[in-house]
Amino acid sequence: MKLGMVEIITDDIKESLKFYELLGFSILLRDTEYCIFLNNKGVKLSLSTPSYHESIYGSIPMSSGSKIDLAFLCDSAQDVDDLCHKLTNAGIKIFQQPVTNKLGERFAMVEDPDGNLLRIYAQS
Repeated sequence: MKLGMVEIITDDIKESLKFYELLGFSILLRDTEYCIFLNNKGVKLSLSTPSYHESIYGSIPMSSGSKIDLAFLCDSAQDVDDLCHKLTNAGIKIFQQPVTNKLGERFAMVEDPDGNLLRIYAQS
């Protein structure tokens, strides 16, 4: 078994789409204006609105806290720095500027349009 897709429930699907396109995702399938499937090198994301989620599962998802750490792997430490610069220029909040940890990994934390914290990193 392997993880096949991550669904991100968003209050503003257009802003989320712009954000994830900055991370290198492209539209795989636009199911409706309330649900879009994205792909980046075999990693699949689904962006959907709370109302779409409710229409499928019968309830609106709770929205509290960052309980999952999504980490996006870059090819190099320089790519982490370059992506942070690109995101900053696009008005995206960098929660934690790039640093190198004790294991030699370069990483930063960024916020998506819904306030979810995401890690971008490169292995040493």
